[in-house]
Amino acid sequence: MFHWLEKLIPVFVESVLKTPGNPPLGGSLHFFFYDAIKILILVSLMIFAISYLRSWFQPQKTKEMLTQAKGVKANFAASRLGIGIGAVIRGWAPADF
Repeated sequence: MFHWLEKLIPVFVESVLKTPGNPPLGGSLHFFFYDAIKILILVSLMIFAISYLRSWFQPQKTKEMLTQAKGVKANFAASRLGIGIGAVIRGWAPADF
């Protein structure tokens, strides 16, 4: 998935930063930039996917589902839907929910 990044980072480290690609400094910089960019891309994809999935759940329908559940089942459902467990235990959800 990140083959393009594996080719781009050595060019960046050696050409732009004028650092030899040899360890320890060049290897450390390669590792840092490669992993930092990779993590940012993966986190961005996760945030997009989670936001997209949450857009399918209407607040009224989610609130109705959570008020019908009781006990551990309600806590599990709330954790899957991203709602605070305390709200489910007390039997309410935030006003904008």
